[in-house]
Amino acid sequence: MNAKDKIITYLETHKPASKKELIAVTKLPVNRINQVVRDLLESGQLEIHSVTNKVNHYRLTDLHNQRVKAVLDYFEDGSSSTSGEVSDITGLDKTTVTQILISLNKQGELHREWHGQRKLWVYSKSAPFVFGCANHLTAFINNALREVRAS
Repeated sequence: MNAKDKIITYLETHKPASKKELIAVTKLPVNRINQVVRDLLESGQLEIHSVTNKVNHYRLTDLHNQRVKAVLDYFEDGSSSTSGEVSDITGLDKTTVTQILISLNKQGELHREWHGQRKLWVYSKSAPFVFGCANHLTAFINNALREVRAS
């Protein structure tokens, strides 16, 4: 197995990794890791996931896109779920699913709401619509008027 295959295999099965982690796992020379990572970045197969203390962490671009698509496809029917439920259905790691859900929420793709009784975040494709604007007092008055008119 060559250096490129070792790096790709590791990133397919593990969380995003830094060059230092890749060196420790693959036991390849530093200059070879640097060269392969540079080539993979240029070809678009690898992307920078995050930067912590000036250390880049890399992930596979296509694999990440497939995971995001799997999570978005789960919510296409309009259901709402927790990260654990999405993880169980999609077969992805729970921490990965949680990171994807938070990212999609920040991008505006998903709505996130705290469920106090279950002490969990519940995600859905869109925010629940409350008749009579988002003001709960207005909704209460509209419901009371609807009941009076119906009787």
